[in-house]
Amino acid sequence: MIDITKPLGCRWIDRNIHGGWGCMLDDALAGFYAFIVTLIIRYFHLVEYIHGTYNL
Repeated sequence: MIDITKPLGCRWIDRNIHGGWGCMLDDALAGFYAFIVTLIIRYFHLVEYIHGTYNL
């Protein structure tokens, strides 16, 4: 989803860095954003909270 929506710099990299490097750096930045989102989800225990299994 992050690679498709191209947030915060991914679109700029894709447009301004030509050839295979632009495509690879765009994917790497999208992967970094996915990593950050995963850390936030794990830190705040959002999956457990949604399923009702998190004990405060």
